[in-house]
Parts: sequence; structure tokens; C-alpha cells
Amino acid sequence: MNMKRIKRTPAEKARAQYTGYLVKEPMELMDFLAAKMPDASRTKLKSLLSKRIVLVDNVITTQFNFPLQPGMKVLISKDKNKKEFRHPLLKIVYEDAYIIVVEKKEGLLSVGTERQKERTAQHILSEYVGRSGRGNRIYVVHRLDRDTSGLMMFAKDEKTQYTLRDHWHDIVTDRRYVAVVTGEMEKDSDTVVSWLTDRTLYVSSSSYDDGGSKSITHYRTIKRANGYSLVELRLETGRKNQIRVHMRRNNFRGRKNAVCKILLLLRGQKRVSCSRELPPFCCSSSPTPS
Repeated sequence: MNMKRIKRTPAEKARAQYTGYLVKEPMELMDFLAAKMPDASRTKLKSLLSKRIVLVDNVITTQFNFPLQPGMKVLISKDKNKKEFRHPLLKIVYEDAYIIVVEKKEGLLSVGTERQKERTAQHILSEYVGRSGRGNRIYVVHRLDRDTSGLMMFAKDEKTQYTLRDHWHDIVTDRRYVAVVTGEMEKDSDTVVSWLTDRTLYVSSSSYDDGGSKSITHYRTIKRANGYSLVELRLETGRKNQIRVHMRRNNFRGRKNAVCKILLLLRGQKRVSCSRELPPFCCSSSPTPS
């Protein structure tokens, strides 16, 4: 008798990869792990945290003294031999059973092209999740230009990918970039509107509707120093090379690798930091309003 294999949901697949424990009294995460795994040394328990295989309420947690409260659920991956993720151009800043958020450095492609398929964020992360199971994959939600560093979000299953893509503008309530441009900005703030057309080798811009895609960028000058300006940009649209073209329209030229971080405001959570490639004044300023 042939039995049809029941297809598990992404949530069921995620749960099958972990052993779960319910927190019944307040204590630190390390003490909780020691109580549940009495034969493991403290070094071994710290190794589990550094390998990012311990989750608290579905969020990967590496802080050994994280305060647990009654009702929380601690998950420990069954793949305890998982290697710690390390890559010079990619850093995991958040991960749970459904998504991975990474900080991509400039110089790394988001996804593969005909010429470059392996040195991409997608390929690197696919290898990473593949260590935990042959069927594990990474699904693209959005992209960043190769010369742009910042936060990127990838889904771990197709359903999550479609959910994020279909509701992206509802989930991401604010998209901001911090950039350094050559020259000192005359205005403290302004809005640039133009119609952009991708002509393969370059992107053209027109001040009137010539059939291109309408593009809107709001900017605020944070600081001017030594012939450069530190600018915060908020995009209403997300066209190819939009920031560079719009800064160029204002007679300012964005430095290569100038766009230092993308800020995704997700349900009120902010993440932003400065690039080492930027002039010193960049990292001494607050790039986003509180």
C-alpha cells in the first residue's frame, strides 16, 4: 500500500529542527541551558550560543546572560555540530525560523548574475542554511546594489518570501540611506523628483515625464566638512541607481562606496551603523533622527 508523504508546512519543518523547553521561572539563559543539559560544560554551552543555534521565542539569542521570563520558549537546534557563520563581506544580525537579516558590505552582489553566481549574498547564505539540512534554501526578498552596504532580508521558505514581497511596503514603513557626497550641500533639506530610465550601461534622468519611471528622493543634510556632505536620504521609490543619479542632478557626485548603510524601519525597530570607508566625521554623527 502506497502512503502519500504528507507535506509539512514551513512552521512544522522549523519546529522539527529544534528541541523546545518552556521557561517556568525567571533565570539567565546560561543557567537555563545548564539545567536542561547537565552533562554539557560551560564552554560547550557557550559554543552553542556562538553557533547561533539557541532561540528564545523564535529569535536566535547569543547573549549568555539573557534574562528569561516565565512563559518564554527556548529552542535548541538538533544540529549541534553547526559551524559558526563567519564571512568578511556578510554578517548575520538577526535570524529566526523564517527569515535571516544580514549586513552586506560594499563589493558583494546580492544575487547571482550570468557572470557571477557564487560570490553573492544569496549563494553564501544558501551554503550556510544548507549545512542544517539538504532541503534548506534561501529565498530573495529584495536587493541592494553591489556598491551599497547595508541590511538585507532573506526568507527561509517560499511562503515567507511571498508574504514579505506582497506586503513589503506595509512591513517596511521607512527606508533610509546615509551617504557621503562630494561637495558641500547648499540646502539643509529638499526633495528631488525625476523620471529615470535604465539604458543598460547607464541610467538617464529627465525632469519631465519622458516615459521613464517617476522617482522621488527626500534628503536632509546632516553635516558638511572638508569638501564633503553627509546626507540622509528617504526614498519614496526604489529605482536602480536612484540615489547616485539624484545627487548628481544636484551637481554633487556620490563617492564610490559612499552609500554606507540602508536603514529598514521594521515595526518600529531601527538598525544602522557607519561604514569604515567613510570619512571620520560620518561615524561621529547621528545618521538618523531619534
